[in-house]
Amino acid sequence: MKNGYDPFDDALAPETGHYGHVHIEAFQGFFVTGQRGATPYDETVHGDRKHYLVIEFTFTPIDSTRQVFTIPTVKWAAEYSGGLMPSAVGLAEEIAKLKGLTMGQFNPLRELSGLLVRTERIPRPDNEEGETWTTHRFLEIYPSEDACREAYEEAGGSVQQAIPFTHDEIKDAAAAAVGATIEAADDPQRATFALFLPALWTRAKDMAIVDGTPRRHMVELLEDNPQLVARFSITSPEVQKVMSAAPVEDIPF
Repeated sequence: MKNGYDPFDDALAPETGHYGHVHIEAFQGFFVTGQRGATPYDETVHGDRKHYLVIEFTFTPIDSTRQVFTIPTVKWAAEYSGGLMPSAVGLAEEIAKLKGLTMGQFNPLRELSGLLVRTERIPRPDNEEGETWTTHRFLEIYPSEDACREAYEEAGGSVQQAIPFTHDEIKDAAAAAVGATIEAADDPQRATFALFLPALWTRAKDMAIVDGTPRRHMVELLEDNPQLVARFSITSPEVQKVMSAAPVEDIPF
């Protein structure tokens, strides 16, 4: 459970839908009984096991005290074909304007991934009588975190800091993690997310054992994390310092 999250406060908070990042994955996979989410299909491992096109929507709220959640679905599911997909496609014109793209020449789902969005909770189209399952429908995208935060607060939400540290304490912790001062840490959340970079770099190097390209894997890992890619790129000072620092296991925490 996140620091700062209070389920009783959440129970009294107004229902504002989702305001924040969305990350979308599409892959061939299958669902394992008793396990949440889908397992990616690998022909060399799973053989001729029946698999499906899986689409996963991961929502990371702008309010860091609210919970990240994922909606795993499949192409033929009613909540995808009757809610998530058409509402995402309905934002194509806004996506084109925001990213400078040409209508009809891009995939709206791919380009929506990583953006800041607003959704509303709706009944799932496949509910039977008496069922109250819900899903989400995309309504809007935002050009910046400030715009998303402002819209969230206008809807009655309140962006809370879930970090029980001062700005200077966070900057010092981030600096210790990479062995240098984090010059670009202009806000507490950026400095806090910088703490995750050493572990990400370690993972990138582990992945590069096969092909020897840790930098490429670091780019992929950053892009796969909506919260990190919103703040850092491979050329960010924090990332550059992590990649040139001593091995993570040699850095005391």
